[in-house]
Amino acid sequence: LMDGIHEDLNRVKKKPYTEVVEGGDGKPDHKVAAEAWRRHLMRNDSLIVDRCQGMLRSHLTCPVCDHESVTFDPYMSLSLPIAGAGGKRGAHASRKIEVTVVRLPPGTPPTTLWVSVPLQGNVEDLREAVAEAG
Repeated sequence: LMDGIHEDLNRVKKKPYTEVVEGGDGKPDHKVAAEAWRRHLMRNDSLIVDRCQGMLRSHLTCPVCDHESVTFDPYMSLSLPIAGAGGKRGAHASRKIEVTVVRLPPGTPPTTLWVSVPLQGNVEDLREAVAEAG
């Protein structure tokens, strides 16, 4: 549904070909993320992108040659498992999660936050905790 609304509202009528932006090898994440987002906007520019999309950092290392690849991929929804931790298991049990927030405009340094979320929480709980912390 959201993809369909995005396509109907997309301000980009002529979508240029874009290459995947790859980081690693010492390239700063904030610069790679900004370039990936810039290229994403060359093909996708709608209210849905403005309000509902983000970038997910993926870091892979080749076990044979140790080449590192860092990419930032757009997402509209993200499922995050919040696994149980040892200790208390009641209705108020929680765990701390480290979250790195990459903000716009490009060049703004990433912020690392530690937030507390319920063990049986969901993405909305995580979003609220990040909003309160930062």
